Amino acid sequence: MSDQGTTKKRPLEEETQATAASGSNGAGAASTGGHEGQSGSYSKRPRPEESSSSSSSSSLPSGGATSTAPPHSEQQQRPRSSRPALFFGSNIPDDVVQAVADFLFDKCHGANVEIEAKIGILTDKNTKQRIQMPVQNEVALVPQENHNRWYTFSSDMTVGRKTRVSRDQKTNEVLGTIQKVRVADLDIFSPRRPFDYRISVNIEHPVDEPSGTPERERKKDRVSYQLNNLKIDLTQVKSNNSPGNHAQPPSYSQMRPSAQQQQNQSDLTHELEIEFVQAEELAREREIRISSQGRQPDRFLEMTANFINNVRGLIAQGQNIQHHPPPPHMQQQRQQQYSQHHQQHQQQRR
Repeated sequence: MSDQGTTKKRPLEEETQATAASGSNGAGAASTGGHEGQSGSYSKRPRPEESSSSSSSSSLPSGGATSTAPPHSEQQQRPRSSRPALFFGSNIPDDVVQAVADFLFDKCHGANVEIEAKIGILTDKNTKQRIQMPVQNEVALVPQENHNRWYTFSSDMTVGRKTRVSRDQKTNEVLGTIQKVRVADLDIFSPRRPFDYRISVNIEHPVDEPSGTPERERKKDRVSYQLNNLKIDLTQVKSNNSPGNHAQPPSYSQMRPSAQQQQNQSDLTHELEIEFVQAEELAREREIRISSQGRQPDRFLEMTANFINNVRGLIAQGQNIQHHPPPPHMQQQRQQQYSQHHQQHQQQRR
């Protein structure tokens, strides 16, 4: 039974009307678009979003649990860039790679060229410790003559010009005789790594076997790893100097047993280096760069960068290896050699 002149409102309409009235301080009763009942009052028709919001909130579980669907972030919705944007169309090589490439471009022409990188430590001549420079990253040092350098390279085993006779240690058969001539060196200081390295360019000329007693013998135990045109050599070297020739540069080294081995002084060292198996390929790319004048792809810089990155990778493998200084007798011997060389240089200048 219902009273005439009154309208029975559903609960949803009552809630909507109350919300509209409280939000507008009574102005909602005169708003347009309302619904006029028989009693003369106005009730606002609920908006679609309000209805959906009310219905969704009323359908939540009593325990207050919410939806577990993860929201879609803006990064997930936006497509990823296909490649880095370059204003000038190509990457610029880092300064060390460019410095090594310029160095090799100037030095690696000609036949019988050898290009290698030796791993070692750049040592200050005064402090006998690793050099210190105000730099944080890898840097190439300006090439200098040996007598003008304020540092030494701990793994340096080559001297200006020498003849090397290689023999099989079991059969004593001569495997080859070459004269190795140093062309130039470029030293790289790596303060963020445990080791530095030296890029060396040499010329190896085949020669006849020399006569006489060798001034130095080097017995090598070598393990090699080759990948394409690059080879890693890990060598344990036992050097024997003849008595009285401690400060003399070796004229040639000979890998054969010595009858006076027990009377000679022996030094056991380890050498680690990377070299081009066929350095002529880099020399050929140099000629292609010159002749093509940019009309052909330049692989010279690419091969140099690959060479340097392999050197860096090898050094990175020794990141956790603690470097031990040379034994005291080797430090004393090096100091004597340096002092005698320095005195000879001073006498020549006078």
